[in-house]
Amino acid sequence: KVNNDNANYGSANAILTADIVVNEGVMTSESTDARVWTPIGDSTNSYSGKFEGNSKTVSGLYFKNSEVGNVGLFGCINGGTVDNLGVINSYLEGYYNVGGIVAENINGSISKCYNTSEIIGSSCVGGVVGRISGGSITNCYNAGKAAAINLYAGGVVGICEDGTITNCFNASENVMSHYYSGAVIG
Repeated sequence: KVNNDNANYGSANAILTADIVVNEGVMTSESTDARVWTPIGDSTNSYSGKFEGNSKTVSGLYFKNSEVGNVGLFGCINGGTVDNLGVINSYLEGYYNVGGIVAENINGSISKCYNTSEIIGSSCVGGVVGRISGGSITNCYNAGKAAAINLYAGGVVGICEDGTITNCFNASENVMSHYYSGAVIG
């Protein structure tokens, strides 16, 4: 309902009480029979609430459309908070701003989150966050693949236009792009 924000669901607060499995098994580019994930929030209706992962995981996310931007568990947060959450066994592929946890972070806070999934896009691809424009990313890590066909791939963040990244690390050797790739920031 965040993406159709007729009743201001974008500012709702949530706490996970159990792990969430969207699709069973490990998702890959060949998982054609999988339920397609719709990212929470987009550039028109961003998420601005507090999402407490409670040290739980979300697994089996699948999205494969190289013409769509803002692809991740969260498509776009603006002033929101995402804490204590892991994305595992997932495959997320989009055009730009593609991240395991958050595709685009605008003045939001992301902490104690991690990704072990495959994240693919044309530009601004990060294991945890695709693009940060203000806000912070703290105590996060990536152990999955982050690949940009063109520009900006980072193990944790694809591109940081503004904001702070503190105490984060990448444990994956699979971070690559044609131009501007880095273990932590593209």
